[in-house]
Amino acid sequence: MFFSSLGMGMLFGMLHTKPRLKVYREGWAKKVKLGIFLLAYLVPLFMIEARGSFLNQSMQLIGVRSEQNVIQLTKRHTNFLSSNGVKYLSKTNSGEGLYDNVTILFRGIGANTVIKLQGFTTIVPSNDIIIGKAKEA
Repeated sequence: MFFSSLGMGMLFGMLHTKPRLKVYREGWAKKVKLGIFLLAYLVPLFMIEARGSFLNQSMQLIGVRSEQNVIQLTKRHTNFLSSNGVKYLSKTNSGEGLYDNVTILFRGIGANTVIKLQGFTTIVPSNDIIIGKAKEA
């Protein structure tokens, strides 16, 4: 990771110095800048454990997708999931359901959160869900 950062810094420094020759290739500079951007994006993906595809891994890195969560849903959503055969871990006194091993497919952007639990995928308003990360054994 250190050497890749050092290499990117050297390339960045070479790009932002004035060339000695009057001939300057714009296309080449754009390609190198694009390469540095892609390298900065891909290097962390190769340095960590690659679980799943690159899209899943990058979504986990930016916090949009996460697995093995514990969630609490409102009574209305708990009743909806129960009627569709999804079992809750426990229920609070007010009727809110607690679920574990939930995959958050999409969150953080907009007013809705997409969740998947026990093979059932649904969209829940972000105000009606509390998300916690399960303890790792």
